[in-house]
Amino acid sequence: MAGAEPPLVDRLHRLGPAIFVRLRRAGFIQSEAPAWRSSFLRTAVTHLAIQATLRRVSEALGAANVAWAPIKGGDLCTRVYDQPEERPMVDLDVLISNEDYSVARAALEAGGFMSLERGERANRFVLDEGHCWHAKSPDGMLLELHTRLWGWVPEGIAEEALASATPDPSLGHTGRRIPLLHAFVIAALHAWSIPTPRPLLCWWDLARILQVAGSHLPEAVIETAGRYGIQLPVGLAAAQTAGLWRLPECERMASVLLSDLRWAETFAARRVFSRGTDALPLEGLCLARLVSRRTSRQGWKTVWRRLWAHAGIVEQSTPAEWPWWVRRAVHVLKGARIIRPRRNLRDRRPRRMGS
Repeated sequence: MAGAEPPLVDRLHRLGPAIFVRLRRAGFIQSEAPAWRSSFLRTAVTHLAIQATLRRVSEALGAANVAWAPIKGGDLCTRVYDQPEERPMVDLDVLISNEDYSVARAALEAGGFMSLERGERANRFVLDEGHCWHAKSPDGMLLELHTRLWGWVPEGIAEEALASATPDPSLGHTGRRIPLLHAFVIAALHAWSIPTPRPLLCWWDLARILQVAGSHLPEAVIETAGRYGIQLPVGLAAAQTAGLWRLPECERMASVLLSDLRWAETFAARRVFSRGTDALPLEGLCLARLVSRRTSRQGWKTVWRRLWAHAGIVEQSTPAEWPWWVRRAVHVLKGARIIRPRRNLRDRRPRRMGS
């Protein structure tokens, strides 16, 4: 630990709070401790704001009788971490049924949440192709209200997670907790949606879920990934996690999933094993799945939308005072740029299964 660089580990890999908890538990007092402590305190303050936002969401959706469940960090921090403050967060992610979107949004806006989707096109994007509505709480905390997962992901996973969720009285009378199986799958998929270099926190989430869920989880993940055709992203995520934390169950899961790839997916997997996870950007993963005829919500639209985005995306990301043709042209030029992903030197390559 003495050779670690707290600013890098904290800023890039987002593991500062977890490291501080372990330093304190071990009784270490060394020069790095103040930096770790600062990271922990920042996360603790953010968690207080997240909890306040969670209460507002619970009250608003409870009053509207909308079933909901926290996902990603807002769910994992209290379920799989020893202390919630170990898990850094910048927003609160909530999952609802697509049928409840209008009612839920109206209830949240009545409760003081302010929509960040400005303009008719942006709001249409949420309904047509997007996966969540963005809003800010009265305290300024970002909320993402999910009705489905990302466009490159198959239909049905979010719906299955919510349908399998169990009531949690601490979240109010309509609050739910999704099974750890779905929490693992969503976390594995979400990791690939994060721009490179991907933080180690992505894989730490998976390790924590596996350690808490127990030995039955790998078989359930293998079955679910096979049913939805997501062996490549889930298998590579499991391989990365196994390589970092030496988890035999995770290694076996990865081995089974990666033995069920098609030729384009195998090529993508080999690239990851030879160059690291950051050598496979989301676009490459999507292309490998599409060429392999795996299903996704948006299909090939995922690829060409990178160049010709939905009008709502253009509206959100360009100045409103510009003529529309200029806004569209600028966005096309940005999308056409080929940017070589930066290599994260501290991101260990997954071990080849069986080596």
